[in-house]
Amino acid sequence: ARVLTGGRHLSGFPTGQYLPATVVGDVAVDAALSRQESFAPVAPIVPLPASELVAEANRSGYGLSTAVFTADLGRALDALDDLEFGSVVVNDRSTYWELHLPFGGWEGKDSGTGRVGVPAVVRAVCQQQTLSLSRP
Repeated sequence: ARVLTGGRHLSGFPTGQYLPATVVGDVAVDAALSRQESFAPVAPIVPLPASELVAEANRSGYGLSTAVFTADLGRALDALDDLEFGSVVVNDRSTYWELHLPFGGWEGKDSGTGRVGVPAVVRAVCQQQTLSLSRP
């Protein structure tokens, strides 16, 4: 792998663990940077054929959100059918979140359980019941 931009520790912060936005190219698919959360503004670029992208994304133990960048809407919808993530964003950052939409991980992944967002929380804490009433 090679650092394309950033990658140096910043000075003037409480610890030496602060980094500028960093892009690392030619990252191996099985590298720690590809498999673990870095908790830093680091974007690993993993070169893969398009045919392997969805399967490789699904290998992740995480499943909160992902982003698909493409000019082909059909390709985006095909990916949506197969991606195992609680939220899929097309042509925007994967941190997109609206409070009225449910947000949470994918069942069976290490991304937590349940959903947040007003409708999802209301459903989780309420017992729904249907009442059918006819006046005599």
